[in-house]
Amino acid sequence: MKDNYKKSISLQCDTCGETLFEYNEDKNWVKCKLCDREYHGGYEELVKLNESEFGEELNKMKKEITKDIKVDFNKMLKGAFKDNDNIKFK
Repeated sequence: MKDNYKKSISLQCDTCGETLFEYNEDKNWVKCKLCDREYHGGYEELVKLNESEFGEELNKMKKEITKDIKVDFNKMLKGAFKDNDNIKFK
């Protein structure tokens, strides 16, 4: 079983692709450190722009994680009930 199913993708500037940003305390304003583009919609605007651009990659990661969890969960269940003759797994 995997110890960690966590995956991450860095948010990227929609203009230049930079991944380093500065932002205010509540992240309702974000600014790219390379090209100085400001996202007045803040963190949420940046996430939405990245979702539209990298949605296919995110969906692929979700499918991989889901598959890994199913395989590991089945192994865990089979191991938990291996000595029980009344419960069988296909």
